[in-house]
Amino acid sequence: MQNRTIGILAHVDAGKTTLSEQILYRTGAVRALGRVDHGDTTLDADAIERRRGITVFSDQAAFVHGGRPYTLIDTPGHVDFAAEAERALDALDAAVLLVDASGGVKPHAVLLARMARARGVPLILFLNKCDLASADCARAMEQAGDRLGAELVPLPADWEQVAGLDEAFLEEYLAGEGTPKGCDRALGRAFRAGLAIPVLRGSALNGQGVNELLDALDALLEDAPEGDPGAPLAAKVYKVRRDAKGNRVTFVRLSAGALSPRDSFAFSDRVEKIHEIRVYQGGRYALAERALPGDAVGLTGLTVPKCGDRLGKEDGARTLTGRSDYQTQPA
Repeated sequence: MQNRTIGILAHVDAGKTTLSEQILYRTGAVRALGRVDHGDTTLDADAIERRRGITVFSDQAAFVHGGRPYTLIDTPGHVDFAAEAERALDALDAAVLLVDASGGVKPHAVLLARMARARGVPLILFLNKCDLASADCARAMEQAGDRLGAELVPLPADWEQVAGLDEAFLEEYLAGEGTPKGCDRALGRAFRAGLAIPVLRGSALNGQGVNELLDALDALLEDAPEGDPGAPLAAKVYKVRRDAKGNRVTFVRLSAGALSPRDSFAFSDRVEKIHEIRVYQGGRYALAERALPGDAVGLTGLTVPKCGDRLGKEDGARTLTGRSDYQTQPA
């Protein structure tokens, strides 16, 4: 199965890193459940992040659910680091837009959703902190419906609503031949086309709704296209960092082809050679012998490619349908 890369997007303090930690813990990727207020979460590994208690860098970790490998990218929520979140969008198959149900849909969350949709990244809406007395899920849903540019579909999905979004399933539904699997696949098609934003409610701190979110990701992305490892290389650079030893690490997401250590390729009138392929787990990494379509990895040895550059035949042409007139600021 091809790796899927999922991002967590939200306004600051909505609970992104807490949700990321729950996902990693519940899938067995980490043994202990860290907390932001304890400074021991997997994806806020930088000293600045632990000291300030906010996400500054888009860090990533791997997990497996339903037999499929995933890469999870936790992005900054503070508006000052919006560019870091925006760059990560180029690596994603889908994003979870986290909204604090007690605070509603903030302008920055709308901006993140708009940037994701502009890059062809479909969204799942997770209403967080629904266990709080101050939570107003109905108000948050109303705001999201007005501002996010696609039809909201609360999960588990209503078949009639899904039938209105997918012509093939509409025919099955009207003929009395609809099935749960058929509904899931139809919703997945509408989701990936940007026509639908599935919605879940829960509490990241208490783990409520996290298993349902993981199951939804499996179902919504099950039929998503997969790249050909035998095709020419197609990859995009979404981050460049220096490691603790000062080595330049170029993060790429492959959509086709494959990479191995010591591979060389022409780029910007130079010959670039890969030294290592790193699979990151927060601040740590393991070395890999090969990167395949869907993989989001760090490469050492490259000196020229920068964020946004394309390697090989990557054209980055992803688009979504859905409303184009949605608001970018609260009414």
